[in-house]
Amino acid sequence: MTAVDSLLHPMRSGVVGLDIGNGSVKLVALEKSQDGWTASAAAYAAIEPATDQTVKEENTVRAILDCFSKAGPTASRFAVCSLSGPEVAVRSFCFPPIPAAALEQAVNLEAQQVCSLDLTHSSVDYQLVEDQTQATRTNRKGYLVIGLEEAMNHKIRLAQQAQLKPI
Repeated sequence: MTAVDSLLHPMRSGVVGLDIGNGSVKLVALEKSQDGWTASAAAYAAIEPATDQTVKEENTVRAILDCFSKAGPTASRFAVCSLSGPEVAVRSFCFPPIPAAALEQAVNLEAQQVCSLDLTHSSVDYQLVEDQTQATRTNRKGYLVIGLEEAMNHKIRLAQQAQLKPI
């Protein structure tokens, strides 16, 4: 894989899963091979407590960098950051057979009905879990995910401060 190819298609070579919590940071490095994904490293770092928000963010970035130091040089700088707790809602759905063009609108309507998060300040996405060849003849099953934009933007900022490329 060329350097240009890895920049245009970061998931082809490797990615880091990053769980930035209130008290710690956890990292799992994954590498892609012909056989699938393999965990190549894992790391944990505690976030030093602080009452000042600026200092807490600095301590969080330091913990992220500590995780990368522990994971070693093979850890990709492309990171997928998690959301948890009240920042995110995950719900399953099952719709009657509907055209693919109507699916996004159906998911958004379902999100409005089942979620207590403020959808005007959230992002909604979904993943189907069905046989795509049968999609127009069977029920449309999947999961919808709603994440607070403020929480997503905060995790992205922290990752960028640690010189990562959030994807």
